[in-house]
Amino acid sequence: MFSILSAKRRRHLIKLAEIARQNGLNRILAVILVVFYNIVGFTDILSTEYAIKSGAAVEANPLMRSAMESFSWAEGWVLLKLALQFTVTAMVLWFPNRTVMGLFATVATLNALIVINNLSIANIL
Repeated sequence: MFSILSAKRRRHLIKLAEIARQNGLNRILAVILVVFYNIVGFTDILSTEYAIKSGAAVEANPLMRSAMESFSWAEGWVLLKLALQFTVTAMVLWFPNRTVMGLFATVATLNALIVINNLSIANIL
């Protein structure tokens, strides 16, 4: 973990990211994946909000549940979730390596399944 903080490791990662961005297909795939991921992310926010407000569900993620309970502004968790989502988006666009994108696509797909579950719980599907 600490090796990522070394100047040598940072230079190496920057070089790998540059090489990955030079591949046009990688850039196209990264854009497609982040568009899918952000659609899923926005839908996740909306479906979570709807399911909770309808009384059909509670937030299952303990980190998000804590944010929902901690923010004085009721929708503060949405800003936190969007900030995290846009950070991940920037990271994938900056480093469109095939391995990174494969892992990212898997996580985005799992998140889509969570959204489908949210919609089912809220009796929308």
